[in-house]
Amino acid sequence: EELLGQSVRGTLTSPCDCKVLNLLPAKDQYMSKGEQIAVMVPTDASAHVIARFNFTEGENLQEGQSVTLHLAGGETRAGTIESLYVDAETPNQPGTAINALVQAENPLPIESVGRPIGVTVDVFQLSSLEGVVNQVSGN
Repeated sequence: EELLGQSVRGTLTSPCDCKVLNLLPAKDQYMSKGEQIAVMVPTDASAHVIARFNFTEGENLQEGQSVTLHLAGGETRAGTIESLYVDAETPNQPGTAINALVQAENPLPIESVGRPIGVTVDVFQLSSLEGVVNQVSGN
């Protein structure tokens, strides 16, 4: 490549056995020293999903609850809500979202990192389970 009439060459080294997920500079874009030029992901990494739900939907969410993940191209995967939390920066503001850390039952493709993934929660699953518990306990 040429920059201001000078040839520029360099070597990128990776801290791990990684795959280049995304190159950040656009074609013909200049970069400054120290700027991030690529997103790299270890080849043995497993992606997880952080789903955002309206605060009013929080009463229907529970850790351990099953969800369906909707990936690009129409592919679906089963997953489980590992934890629920509210953003620390905006805990009491109107419109605050509840975040759910979701782990897929089978590893997600590395290409899904940073991409939108739809998450559907099976609310019927919870009410069915509560009904069974109430019947067994005699309520």
